[in-house]
Amino acid sequence: MASGPSYQDVQPLADGGALLISATSAVATGVVENVYRLDAASLALSLTDAVPAPTLQTFPSVGVVLADDAILMTGGLEREIGGPNVSSARVTRYGAAQPGYTTTGSSITVDVPPVSMTFSSVTFPGLTLVASIPDPVAPSGFQVGDPSVSYGITTTASFSGEVTICIGYADVTFPGTPSFLHFEGGAWVDRTTSVDAANQIVCGTVSNLSPFALFARVTAGGLKGGGQLIAGTKRFEFELHVSRSEAGAVTGRLRLASAFASDAVTGASFSADGRTATFNGIGVWNGAAGYTFEATATDGGEPGRGRDRLAFTIRDPNGSVVASADGTINAGNIH
Repeated sequence: MASGPSYQDVQPLADGGALLISATSAVATGVVENVYRLDAASLALSLTDAVPAPTLQTFPSVGVVLADDAILMTGGLEREIGGPNVSSARVTRYGAAQPGYTTTGSSITVDVPPVSMTFSSVTFPGLTLVASIPDPVAPSGFQVGDPSVSYGITTTASFSGEVTICIGYADVTFPGTPSFLHFEGGAWVDRTTSVDAANQIVCGTVSNLSPFALFARVTAGGLKGGGQLIAGTKRFEFELHVSRSEAGAVTGRLRLASAFASDAVTGASFSADGRTATFNGIGVWNGAAGYTFEATATDGGEPGRGRDRLAFTIRDPNGSVVASADGTINAGNIH
């Protein structure tokens, strides 16, 4: 009987049972001494002559998902030289599968909200983990959401073929349609296969796991114009200009008669057709600094009167709204 460090390994069987392999060894490779068949329902152990060639692991060993999705975990051996093998006392069964546990089979789906993964083929079970990655840096031509969406995904399961990963983005604001990007070879690569805008889910297909993120593709564009907008009893004379380059550089200004002036547009996004711009920035209200604005301008066609739209909100340094309007312009043009 060999003495030394104790090992155990568990291998799943096709009928939902498992093999429990016990070993002790003074060397890293281990020496298999006992192989038991574990019944999935009763957890009864019986000796078997079927000796596989496992990779023996230091105790406690990994778990195995049984046929009813319970988890089998085994602890380390307690062995004294010349004493009995008491591994059967260390078998524990948990009644519900651990989140992220990945069983064997074809088209195996693992849900770790808001991420769902479907493996084409899993040949050995394991645990799939999803960890949030803070503050991802978007590649050129893309922009992060608010808040940003990025995850590191790893698994101890053995798998082959492709993995389809879907990421939900509820409560996340993107300046456009989000895309699914995978970090490969030191760079972000767009692997988007579908976008479900109604349910706010983006999917992509890959062959290996590493960081993933949702970014919105930057739409370059520019709008400018001037005219008049009547909202209720108030009339606003306006003048605007906003542009965004493919590299993401933003410039622009907004004037509302003599009441508000901004030459500091700090953010802007354009619709896919380039006819609507949403932009924001800081400016001066009646000579007082520290005011902010958000605005949306739309080129509705020619002539601009009765077609083009403008919406804006001006807030004081405390966040209180001092002016707002939303409607079709009654004079002028946005183009």
